[in-house]
Amino acid sequence: MLPTQDPTTAGPGGANLRTHELVNITESIGVTCVMETHDQEEAMPMATPQGVISIRHGITGTLGMKVAVAVRPEKIKISSQKPTVDVNLFRGVVKEISYFGSYSTYLVATDQGHTFKITEINATRLDNSDITWGDAVYFWWNDSVPVVLTQ
Repeated sequence: MLPTQDPTTAGPGGANLRTHELVNITESIGVTCVMETHDQEEAMPMATPQGVISIRHGITGTLGMKVAVAVRPEKIKISSQKPTVDVNLFRGVVKEISYFGSYSTYLVATDQGHTFKITEINATRLDNSDITWGDAVYFWWNDSVPVVLTQ
């Protein structure tokens, strides 16, 4: 993993182009490049199919420190239709569905091999969700939801 912090901020002319080249190189050799930036317009063109994770609140730590992002399953939204959000948006395939009366739990696998647990409230007794096993779905969360874990 290659962590960077505001890679184009206050850089010399051409820093933006070199940053794009760096992302392409790391991706081609199988290294994950994690960029922390406050410039969402800069982040979006460099986003890979894995997406951009936006966190609205600050974290405390040191450059290069390993972190993990945690989101509670009931805070993740799921739909078969693409929502109108650009960040914290991912795609996957429904592998399992468990119905528990007042809520359902979906296990969604991404192309990168990650599995997400998503819990959705069943608002009515016969909540006929249009999502079923094997469906391609979108899932996302609000940028105030993630918790950054530093330990």
